[in-house]
Amino acid sequence: ALMGTITLRRTKNLISLPPKMVEISFVDLSMDERELYDKMELDAKTIVQEYIHLNSVLRNYSTVLLILLRLRQICDDVALCPGDIGSLFPSKNLE
Repeated sequence: ALMGTITLRRTKNLISLPPKMVEISFVDLSMDERELYDKMELDAKTIVQEYIHLNSVLRNYSTVLLILLRLRQICDDVALCPGDIGSLFPSKNLE
């Protein structure tokens, strides 16, 4: 009862939304951007393979998603992501 008085819930049929559009765009990276992306991808693969080896992928699921996000961000602008994927995490200890 309390939540009903302080929250507002709108269902899809109550609001008008445009149809969802998915657009896949391929970009050509510069030589420096490609080099950074390849380095980050290799680091990412190493981290994920270590999680797989330790059977801890599910415990580190958010980290794996963060790694994928950073790889996507590099494709937008290298300034969005640090040059070292290990610096994204407070501890390099894999659990």
